[in-house]
Amino acid sequence: MSDPAHCVICRQPAPSFLSAQQVNGTNCPRCGRYEIAPDAVMALVAKSPERILPLADQTRAANARNEILLVTSSHIGNL
Repeated sequence: MSDPAHCVICRQPAPSFLSAQQVNGTNCPRCGRYEIAPDAVMALVAKSPERILPLADQTRAANARNEILLVTSSHIGNL
């Protein structure tokens, strides 16, 4: 599994948090703040970094709308 002190999207150091819904989250300076479902973590780790970087666009866009994206396995399947 990915190191919780690193962003699973860009794999750079980033602080993590546990949401009120008990979902792991990351506050990445590059990708923005997002939450990630446990099954999505494993799916992301299995993909190459180049394939998952477009997900950072989605997390930043959600942040621009003052939303926190919950990354699920359906997001990963579309990469």
